[in-house]
Amino acid sequence: MSRQPEWSKLLTQLQHEYEYDAIETCALDGTCADVCPIGINTGALIKHFRKMEHSASAEEVALDVAKKWAEVEKLARHGVQAPDLVQTEPPPASGSDGLGTQCCQHGSGSKSSWPSPTRSFCVPSENEARGRGRRIFPSLHQSHLRRDNTKPSSPALPGTFVSLSERAGKPLWIPDDVRGLCCLTPWSSKAYKRGQTWMSEQMSEALWRWSDGGKLPVVDAASCTLGLKDDILEHLDDTRKDRPKLVTIIDSIAWCKDLLPSLTIHKTIPKILIHPTCSTTHLGLSETLLEISSDLADSAEIPLGTTCCGTAGDRGLLHPELVHSATRDTLVQIQSSGDDTCFVSANRTCELGMRQTTGKVYESFIYALEEATRLSE
Repeated sequence: MSRQPEWSKLLTQLQHEYEYDAIETCALDGTCADVCPIGINTGALIKHFRKMEHSASAEEVALDVAKKWAEVEKLARHGVQAPDLVQTEPPPASGSDGLGTQCCQHGSGSKSSWPSPTRSFCVPSENEARGRGRRIFPSLHQSHLRRDNTKPSSPALPGTFVSLSERAGKPLWIPDDVRGLCCLTPWSSKAYKRGQTWMSEQMSEALWRWSDGGKLPVVDAASCTLGLKDDILEHLDDTRKDRPKLVTIIDSIAWCKDLLPSLTIHKTIPKILIHPTCSTTHLGLSETLLEISSDLADSAEIPLGTTCCGTAGDRGLLHPELVHSATRDTLVQIQSSGDDTCFVSANRTCELGMRQTTGKVYESFIYALEEATRLSE
């Protein structure tokens, strides 16, 4: 393109193709830097190109979405719950334990074992949680994107996570004012500066408030952990930049690893295949996820050739061909696994992408861990 004269037909055609080949279908996950000999992150360039394409009105809309994020969450929650309205299976029989059946493919329960609507998780009071020093910030996609339709529709992941931590004697508190807040990724990945700046400011204040001025840690899920650690600082002014640096943010994988000594695990899974997400890789937690999975199953492994699954938030939803391309090197190994294999990851959108391209049911490792420790009770 740089060699073509301005407004040439060839330049116009190349720019048209580049829009799809690069700008639209870049996963923007930064894993290209991991394999580049000199660590170049091409995704940063693509983010710059996306920013150049935004009009002033588009930036205004993105800012408005950020300011009305609580309403967006509500719409998203209703949208993903809509399929439940057409379910035809009967409700659970009385006496159900309310926690469903096995989360892994080899032991998936039928819909007749759906949890009882009266079952609730033990969420510690704010005062109790403050005294015992823990926090959790449930992200939008982890909270509202439902489990696979072959699984019980509840409990949702945040409730499972809270229950698991309570079982290990380390309760988590979900802040009452978490609605309308987000980890910034929806704006950062699409390079909407004004929306990201506004949400960064809100999150900076919220993290400071939830952590009692940096005294207590905040627990979150992988992609959101990375966003809160990195993206939040990008557009904050000097006054606000210092606060997030003083808040300790613990990823759910690292948190669960620390829970293991306080839990009794009953192994019922022959084999686990793991899909480490891009955020997991950047945070250096892929091996930790493998260690947790090894404690849950007779064998656990990350399939050869595993890299980014290409889902990249909404990229895989908008361009399914990206997911198929990204998983082509590991697809055969995954699809040839037996029926007794459990498939785990640590991000709901990545799990949806892997389900889409492999046909296997991927779920958060937290479900498998909760189940393995619940059976021992």
